[in-house]
Amino acid sequence: MKLKIKDKKKLLQICTGILIIALIVAIILPDTLNAIFGNHISDEINTVTTDVISEYDVDFINGKFAIYNSQGLKKYNKDAEFEEEYYLSAYAPIMHKSGKYIALADTSSTEITVLKGNSVCYEVKVPQNVKRVSVNKRGYTTVLSGETGYKSVVMVFDNTGTEKYRWYSDESYAIDAKLSDNSKLLAVASVKMDGNKLNTIIEQYKIKEENVLSSVMIENLVPYSITFNGSKVVLLGDKKAYTVSKGGKIKGEYDYKGRTLECFDLDNNDNIALGLSENMGISEVVVLNKNLKEKGTNSCEFRVAMLDENNGKVAVAGEGNVKVLKSNGKALAEGEFSKDGSYIVLSDNWRSFAIYNANSISMFNIKRGRKN
Repeated sequence: MKLKIKDKKKLLQICTGILIIALIVAIILPDTLNAIFGNHISDEINTVTTDVISEYDVDFINGKFAIYNSQGLKKYNKDAEFEEEYYLSAYAPIMHKSGKYIALADTSSTEITVLKGNSVCYEVKVPQNVKRVSVNKRGYTTVLSGETGYKSVVMVFDNTGTEKYRWYSDESYAIDAKLSDNSKLLAVASVKMDGNKLNTIIEQYKIKEENVLSSVMIENLVPYSITFNGSKVVLLGDKKAYTVSKGGKIKGEYDYKGRTLECFDLDNNDNIALGLSENMGISEVVVLNKNLKEKGTNSCEFRVAMLDENNGKVAVAGEGNVKVLKSNGKALAEGEFSKDGSYIVLSDNWRSFAIYNANSISMFNIKRGRKN
C-alpha cells in the first residue's frame, strides 16, 4: 500500500504529537509516581534510653531490634516498645547471628552462650578471653581466643557445644576465623610481620584433618574480616577485598582505589556493602556480590560512618544524613536525623531502622509517598 502526500503529512503530525505527549509524560510521571508510590523517612518515632552508658553490640533478630550490653540482651519492636530480654551481662559484648542461632560473648570473659530462638542451646568456655565469635546456620560456633604458649587459638564447637577442632599458632596473630555453612571448612586470617611489612595469611583446614588444606599470603595488607561464599573465602582488607579458592588461589579482587574503608557489612548471604570515603569527606557506598562483582554504587555528600545490609537493601548514615538503598545503588528513601549514632540497623522488610548510640536507640519508619 502506498501513502499519498496528504496522508504522509497527517501521519507525521500524529507521530510528532505522540512524541510531545511522551516527553511530557516522561518529565511529569516520575514525580507523580514518587508522590504516590515513593518513600520518605519519618520523623523519629521514639527513643529508648538504656539507662547505662557501656559498650554494646546490635542487630535485627527475629523481627526485633536488639541491643546487647551490660544490662543483657533486650529486644524492641519498630515502635521502640520493649518486648523481651535475655539477661546475660556483658561489658565488652560480641553478638553474631546466623539463621535461628545467636552467639553471645564478652571479650572480658571466657564464656560463650549460643541461643536458638529464645532458648539457650549450649554454653562453652575457652582457655582465655574471647576475641571474636561467630555462629553458622547449623549452630556451629567458631571462637578466636588465646592460650598460654601460643599467639592465637581458634576453637570450633558443634551445635551441642562439643569441641570439634582446635587450631594453634605460635608464629602469627589470628584476626578472624570463620566456618563454612556446611561446617566442613575452617578459614583463619592472620597477620605476620616481615621487616616493615604487615602481611596477611589465609589458611584453610578440613575440620576432620589436622594438616593445612591451603595457605596463601597477601603482602602489605591488614585484614579486617573474612567469610565464606560456598567453598571460597572472602577477605576484606584495608586496601582491597579478595576471594580465595579452597586450593589457596586468589580468584578475584576489588581495589578501593586509595579510598578509606570506613564501614562494611560482610555477614549477609548475597551482598557485601562497603562505605568508602575520599579526602574531601565525600563517600561512596558500593554493593558487591560475594564474587566481588559490583552491583551498584551511590555517591553521598557526607562521610558514611555506619551501614547495614539486610535482604538486598542497605541503610547508610553519617553526619545527620541517612539513606536506604537498593542493591543497585538507587535510593529508596532519604532523610535526616538529629542525634549522634554509632550503628544503624535495618529491619528485614527495610520499612524501619534504628540508630544506636551509647545509651539510646532511636527508631524511624520508612513510609510511602512524599513527606508533607
